[in-house]
Amino acid sequence: AIKCVAKKSLNKASVENLLTEIEILKGIRHPHIVQLKDFQDPA
Repeated sequence: AIKCVAKKSLNKASVENLLTEIEILKGIRHPHIVQLKDFQDPA
């Protein structure tokens, strides 16, 4: 699965929520949940 997000369209709170989501996904290890493999921020 791939999730693409256009940061230009996000406000500051949404960016913070997205970064929190990424941190949570980095730590999840479960056989029925897709593991986060990579994250790119072209800034």
